[in-house]
Amino acid sequence: MTIERLTVGAAGLVCCAAVAWLVLSEHPVPDPGPGTTKAAEIQHLRADVAAIGTFEQFNVNAENPFIPVHMRAAEKQSMAEKPTKVGPKPPPEVIVDKPKALPKIGGWTGAAPACLGVVTAAGSERIILRFPGENADRSIAIGETINRWTLTGIEHGQVALLRDPGGTIQRVLIGR
Repeated sequence: MTIERLTVGAAGLVCCAAVAWLVLSEHPVPDPGPGTTKAAEIQHLRADVAAIGTFEQFNVNAENPFIPVHMRAAEKQSMAEKPTKVGPKPPPEVIVDKPKALPKIGGWTGAAPACLGVVTAAGSERIILRFPGENADRSIAIGETINRWTLTGIEHGQVALLRDPGGTIQRVLIGR
């Protein structure tokens, strides 16, 4: 046993003894004595309620207790008036916008080659192309020309920029 363990044990015993003494001892509650005041005695009040007749004698809706007194006359008059019948409301007018025509895209009218994917090797990118009517795939690097189509660039790895035989740059989605 070390001195630290003995100290912890003794402190625990003293704490337990203090809690037991607090729980088991009776603490006397001081008596404040009779209450005194210099005020006058309390006066008890009594109220007599007038007799109320049968329910049929009263129109409980004639007076609205939830609105100010000066507005009750107008309330009574509006309740006395018979409601006028109103016909059905016409259906709301539906406004339909005319569809807008899509802009026509000019340029090469022939069929562009399909770009099947991108191959990256040794720091250079090549696109796999398939021309319409052919079953063989071809790869092309930036600056190369196949069938009068020249690959001029690749945007974000997803769009091939191909110059068509007419000289217009076509943007072709890769992988469609």
